[in-house]
Amino acid sequence: MNSDIFFRLANVLILGGFTCIRAPYIWQSIKQAANPEDRKRSIIYTAISIVMVLVGFYYLYSPGAFYTFAVPFPDVIKYAGVMIGLAGNVLLLWTHKALDKNFAMYVTSTKNHKLVTSGPYAIVRHPMYTAFIMIAAGFFLVASNLFFGAFVLVMIYPLIYRMNIEESYLSETFGETYRKYMAETKRLLPYIY
Repeated sequence: MNSDIFFRLANVLILGGFTCIRAPYIWQSIKQAANPEDRKRSIIYTAISIVMVLVGFYYLYSPGAFYTFAVPFPDVIKYAGVMIGLAGNVLLLWTHKALDKNFAMYVTSTKNHKLVTSGPYAIVRHPMYTAFIMIAAGFFLVASNLFFGAFVLVMIYPLIYRMNIEESYLSETFGETYRKYMAETKRLLPYIY
């Protein structure tokens, strides 16, 4: 198998894995929305996710459409991207399994909401966002396309903004328990940030 086909299949696996892992949890979030406003927010976030995934799949179908942004990364960088992207999917699955019914597409308490501090949440406070960055970065490295590199950079600000909102909400909801948890864990990367 030539390396171009391998890398394209790897990105299909990275993006397809993300889609398959997220879809049931997104559907669960929409169904469990407590009121029409929460349901509306879930649907909006879902629509944004679908557009992003469709752009990725369009690239995989027609990479020539993104040729202007192509860069010649060596295969070793692309292989690293495969590992990062697939590891991001594993982390995303682990995160969703740890959250289970506590997952929501919007910042709110779910029915019988519990503070999750086990699994990947024992390591960092926002492992789902770490997984998102890993998946997007992996896809970018494998695609060797600056369009997706720009996407990785652009997605960081909204994630930090949302982390701030979530942490404020969880501090209000769980009080000192959450503040103690914040003091004991980093946001995205153990020991770093």
